[in-house]
Amino acid sequence: MRGLLPSGESSDPEGRAAMEELAREADRVATRIKDESYSRVDIIVAISLLRERCLELFPDREDLFSMIYESRFARLWEQFRGGNLWEEESRDEL
Repeated sequence: MRGLLPSGESSDPEGRAAMEELAREADRVATRIKDESYSRVDIIVAISLLRERCLELFPDREDLFSMIYESRFARLWEQFRGGNLWEEESRDEL
């Protein structure tokens, strides 16, 4: 994750621990996407919670979540479920 955090945070133990926390939770979301027993709504909620946590840990890096995770989740959704994760959200859930 070098280069994604403000200067000095990547070597900071707290910054590293925060990134590891986000990575673990992102892996959980990815697992849910692959497991069809989780509904789309459950996955959208998990993604929203991860986005909120990312902003709590790195408030000055709003771009961090979209840079790292949004495209990953969209790719996984398309690969394992078909279709566009984000387009269906606005039509079905909101």
